[in-house]
Amino acid sequence: MLPEVLEWNSLPQGGLFYGRMVGQSFAHKGRQRTSMLQRLVLVGLAGAVGTIARYGLGGLVQHWVGGTLPWGTLAVNMAGCFLFGVVWTLADERLLIDDETRVIVLGGFMGAFTTFSTFIFDTGGFMREEQWLLATGNVAVQTLVGLAFLFLGMVAGRLV
Repeated sequence: MLPEVLEWNSLPQGGLFYGRMVGQSFAHKGRQRTSMLQRLVLVGLAGAVGTIARYGLGGLVQHWVGGTLPWGTLAVNMAGCFLFGVVWTLADERLLIDDETRVIVLGGFMGAFTTFSTFIFDTGGFMREEQWLLATGNVAVQTLVGLAFLFLGMVAGRLV
């Protein structure tokens, strides 16, 4: 049995986003349905904001900390894991965020903000340079600390 913080409802049919995006329109009290085109535009705009936030935070942290390890990527990934946990919990458990907003924030903003593709690229660079300790350390830190921040975010979401 998982500790309470690790339990969450199962994903909707088709996964986190696609079960709610494909062939479905969102409707809310007092609001009209949002078309697929409108949703795609909103997800794209949120993605643009997420990209700018990733670039800014990652560059700022890397400049501030310096060094060989990709600290900027680590900071963005940990912030992304934490924020994902908060948003998911607020939407899934507390019902403070509706399904449409969850898709826009998690699929758009967070999809562009988190940088696990950059994490893999950074790790591959260490491996190409045969810096095995740095490659292994990068994978271990990003994964384990990322999981910890995800669950901390879920706890924070429950406190709201």
